[in-house]
Amino acid sequence: ILFEDYTPKQLLDITKSMAAKQDYVLSEEAKLKTLNYFETRCANKPENFANAREARNYLEHAIAKQAGRIVAMKKDIDKDTLMTIEAEDLEA
Repeated sequence: ILFEDYTPKQLLDITKSMAAKQDYVLSEEAKLKTLNYFETRCANKPENFANAREARNYLEHAIAKQAGRIVAMKKDIDKDTLMTIEAEDLEA
């Protein structure tokens, strides 16, 4: 059975949905960066491109980077800060 690959927009939607299930949101800049990332990946798919798994791995890396960024903050951290994935948390 052949399954068509997701579009970059669909991969963005999958990433946002996965994030929401873990109580995260992507900032507007993070959404744009994520869409650009998937546009590039889809245009240059490696042989082992994994569709939704690609979105999950991308989000997992972002959450790890976000955690490191928050730990380094020296000010009060509120709920919005904890929940928001920023563009700087994402892979280029």
